[in-house]
Amino acid sequence: MMKRQAFTLLELLMVVAVMGLLGTVSTAGYYAAVSSMEVRGAKESVASVIQAAQQRAATDHVPTGVYFYNQLLREGSVSHNASVVGVAVAVRAGGRVSCVIDKGGKYLVDEFSDLDRGRKVQRRNMSAQDRSDLNNRSSSMRLYRIDTTNKKIEVSEVFDYVVERIDNIDTCDESFATVGGATTNIASYAYQIADGTSNSADSKWRAGDLYGYEIAVIQLPHNMIFGKTIPTSLNSPIADEPVKSVFFRTDGSPRGSTSVSLSTCRTTGANGALSVISTYQSDQVDTSN
Repeated sequence: MMKRQAFTLLELLMVVAVMGLLGTVSTAGYYAAVSSMEVRGAKESVASVIQAAQQRAATDHVPTGVYFYNQLLREGSVSHNASVVGVAVAVRAGGRVSCVIDKGGKYLVDEFSDLDRGRKVQRRNMSAQDRSDLNNRSSSMRLYRIDTTNKKIEVSEVFDYVVERIDNIDTCDESFATVGGATTNIASYAYQIADGTSNSADSKWRAGDLYGYEIAVIQLPHNMIFGKTIPTSLNSPIADEPVKSVFFRTDGSPRGSTSVSLSTCRTTGANGALSVISTYQSDQVDTSN
């Protein structure tokens, strides 16, 4: 009977080497596939938020835009254990500021929009207790100061309720209407800038300014940004210019290109510095419909 011969050490080492090589190729292919799917998904998300803004502009016949910016997600710097992400915000114009009242609080009055429709209202005849209860039940929201010629993102934090005009703080001319030969006041409403906040638009509001609200927000996958510049401050996007902004006219036609660049980032080196690895360009969005 023939004696069975065992594998030699050289043969075993060759098998281990081949298995290691296959494992490396498989792992690299897996991560490449995942990265490709993330980029494809990000491009689709960008297209969807742009199309949503375009459709809202064409349907509502109001200016609508999308701001693309990047922000750090945790404390640190781009040179040490930073985490960054790209964000796109679609903003729909809501109306124009009739006047700004800066007395007993800062109020942005719009005399020509139904701000009270579907919102909580602080009535002028409310008791002090009712006003206090309304404040305690309320939160804040972002109000955007829209200027299609200005690249900066300018916002104020306002309460999510509106204030019926209060006589003792009014500096604007009262609104009047003639009904049956008699003159009567028309109720108007205002947004109040939230107490204890300090944002980029707070001191810039003027009569005639266009304001708007967020209608859609997307966030790119972890460590994927718009453009190629990694933000350096946790104050972004308030302190920094957005990477890009796309605005649509009231007929839905875009002001310029609807394509935006995206980059993937990775921490490199012993100190975890963040750097751009690859850059892609999103497709031009069809806005002809």
